[in-house]
Amino acid sequence: MYATMFFLNLMEANGIPTERVNDKILDIGGKFAILIKRCKPLPIEWIRRYYAAGSIVRLFPTFVTEGQKFEPPLNKYDAKIDVSLTGGIDDPTMNESYITGLHLMTKEQFDQADAMLSKIGDILNDVYLKAGIKLIDLKMEFGILNDKVILIDELSQDCMRANDIKTGETLTKDAYRQWKTPKEVLKTYETFLERMCPNYKELVIKL
Repeated sequence: MYATMFFLNLMEANGIPTERVNDKILDIGGKFAILIKRCKPLPIEWIRRYYAAGSIVRLFPTFVTEGQKFEPPLNKYDAKIDVSLTGGIDDPTMNESYITGLHLMTKEQFDQADAMLSKIGDILNDVYLKAGIKLIDLKMEFGILNDKVILIDELSQDCMRANDIKTGETLTKDAYRQWKTPKEVLKTYETFLERMCPNYKELVIKL
């Protein structure tokens, strides 16, 4: 949650509208929360890839090699549908024609979201490089509020891949995918947070 609020504040400062109401984490009797706005979520996961990792390597082995840099970065759109309803296909990939043709959003809204995805990724990429971190890819979700697209996803170690530039060690969600112990995963997440936001505890207000 500390990482999410830090990054949401960063997004707002760079002109990305988000669903958060204020710039602090609420401490309500020891339980932490972020106050957000009610909006219409879009049933799409928006993915931006800077380097090849995960499913893109498995799906396109003749086109892609592990660690390959994408210039320019790639944007991808997956439908958020329960796998039991899709014949075993997890998060089937869509394109702009499907998204707008099925009236999930207008062409203008799609363009807004796609531009926001690119801008969010590039903002994070610049910040990470200064901290000695390589951004591999990230997943975002958007919603509609008053006919405008806003960011409604968390921004944390769980929605992106990022590695230490020098060692290549993961600093995000791949820590538990590599079968590290809970203690090791927690240490990895804490290391990432300390490098990105040394004063993260100041983001909390007690009620």
